[in-house]
Amino acid sequence: MNKLFFHPHCIFYIGESFDTVLHSHLSVQICVGLEGNIKLIAQNNSQLITQSAIIPSNFVHQLDASETLIAILFIDVHSKFFKQLKLACRHLDFNHFVPLLLPQDLLASLAALGQVEGSHDVSQIIDDFIDKVTLHGSCQPVIDRRVLQTLQRIDKNKTSQIPIEILARMVNLSTSRLAHLFKAQMGIPIRRYSLWRRLRHAIEHAYTQQSLTEGAHYAGFADSAHLSRVFKAMYGINPSQIVSAKTPVNLFFL
Repeated sequence: MNKLFFHPHCIFYIGESFDTVLHSHLSVQICVGLEGNIKLIAQNNSQLITQSAIIPSNFVHQLDASETLIAILFIDVHSKFFKQLKLACRHLDFNHFVPLLLPQDLLASLAALGQVEGSHDVSQIIDDFIDKVTLHGSCQPVIDRRVLQTLQRIDKNKTSQIPIEILARMVNLSTSRLAHLFKAQMGIPIRRYSLWRRLRHAIEHAYTQQSLTEGAHYAGFADSAHLSRVFKAMYGINPSQIVSAKTPVNLFFL
């Protein structure tokens, strides 16, 4: 069963591999073969055959996973997960594929997600995934009430992007102070978070209506082409593959 989980700092996919050609995207990608090795092909035709690897942001590549189910974590380069990953792996070359050796208990947990119904414990498994890759635990700071108010306002507004000036006035801060406070506490710029939420709303609506056009208009994108460009640039996935009945995918929003 193909599943796509929308987490506040990443997208997590588990299931059959999508057909891919040489492409690149903004997100860092951690790719795992759940039943065997995957093959990664770079633009210069160099190849890496491994069970799991990191694919850097904006790195042109092709994934061949025709003989195994896969788990893929798409990490936003502005998120706390990316900062955690970059800090822990600062000695590695992030200009090419980075092979990983993951513990068997984590591989078993990932594989089990494809067999269970719903999204039970997925957030914890994703956190464990990041922690095992980075060998670095994470802590949850107390969030400032003004950041919480901003989050609530953004989350309620599904159909357009709220100007940061309006959000700042709402919590009695300057725009620069709110921008700094929000990024410090959430690990992602406020405009990026707002865009992420709109993408979630757009894909959720498109999925339920089986129409990218409906989803795009619902979340304030000009049209389905605009939504597709933004989503693919960020995650390397064409949203039509999610909505299409040819490749059934179950969506979950964490």
